[in-house]
Amino acid sequence: MIPLLSALEEEKRKLNELGNKTFEQGIPLFNNTALQVQSRKVDELIIQLHKQVGYKQRQAKFKISEGVNNGGVAIMVSKCDSGKVGACCGSN
Repeated sequence: MIPLLSALEEEKRKLNELGNKTFEQGIPLFNNTALQVQSRKVDELIIQLHKQVGYKQRQAKFKISEGVNNGGVAIMVSKCDSGKVGACCGSN
């Protein structure tokens, strides 16, 4: 993931540089084709990064839930001061 982050930072730097030059020249950003191409590069890298992070998070979640109750789901129910399950504290 580190090479992807480095690439993203570099492409964002290029995008900002293009944006600043375009702005200084008084050209609307949407009229600069090079800026739009660079923006798409940055977007694509962000998508790749999100996919990698999401994949790793799903793997970690599966490994955690896999060990709970032999693949089941653990449910925690708290009791109120009254000792009744699901009772709201302070209600009768």
